[in-house]
Amino acid sequence: MAEYGHQGSSQPNIRTRDEVIQSGWHHSFGWLRRPELDDKDMNLWTYEEPNGDLRMSSDPRHERAAYLDLWETPRGERYFAFSVVPRTKA
Repeated sequence: MAEYGHQGSSQPNIRTRDEVIQSGWHHSFGWLRRPELDDKDMNLWTYEEPNGDLRMSSDPRHERAAYLDLWETPRGERYFAFSVVPRTKA
């Protein structure tokens, strides 16, 4: 994770100079959809990163699939965030 900017929300802090360098569906980055770990009462959908970290999202579009952005800081550090790009299908 970057030392500044992204704080775990769906979109990094717009005041940073971080840039989106790639976007794609969760599986294209090695993320797994983990429906057995969802919290259906809270409408939270679970994904597992390749390193085993779990990420949860309350965005209803993520119930089936998540579209991700790969961000890069000016220092060359990279991190993922759920994309805010609108779409109609997952």
